[in-house]
Amino acid sequence: MEVVQAFDRVILVAHSTGGMYALSLPELEQCIEGLVLLDSAPDAEWQNAFAEEIKRMPISGIEVLQDRYQQNPTNESLKALTVASAPYLFTEEAMAKGSKMLCSLPYNCQTCLWSEKHFDHTYNAKWVPQTMPTLILAGENDLITPLHLFKNDKRFHRNNILIKSIPNSGHFPWIENPSSVREAFNEYASQMK
Repeated sequence: MEVVQAFDRVILVAHSTGGMYALSLPELEQCIEGLVLLDSAPDAEWQNAFAEEIKRMPISGIEVLQDRYQQNPTNESLKALTVASAPYLFTEEAMAKGSKMLCSLPYNCQTCLWSEKHFDHTYNAKWVPQTMPTLILAGENDLITPLHLFKNDKRFHRNNILIKSIPNSGHFPWIENPSSVREAFNEYASQMK
């Protein structure tokens, strides 16, 4: 809230859990003019969908990293776990580029631990944009927060909400298919007044 209130005419763009945080703050609707959710979810059901993908496509050795992180959560153990999870985040074609990006990011395990304890398991969108131009997009191969979660949620079937699947991409579609993401943003921008 502090950030969006510091600016005029805000279009909030949020990825993954950031989008979930945005949908958990109904007071945002009065402070922003537009909303873009990239690879996010309307509720905690994304965790069940992702758990099914993990069963379908296990990654060798990831259990060891998961246990290490659970026993001693540090920024380094979180980074190791996240980098090893790249096959869940990127298509095979983008794996090298995506892994390089993951290695370059800063990690803060304290924020992840807070979210896991206070937010992740109970999350349910507390508001749906009623008139505000909204773009919801996700990679067609997003295994973590698949777009069908929004498509199946009738609350988000509104004329002001544009839902777009980005072909040939996973959880970070702007890395894998920037031209299709740009097209979706252009279509969204044409709805803005």
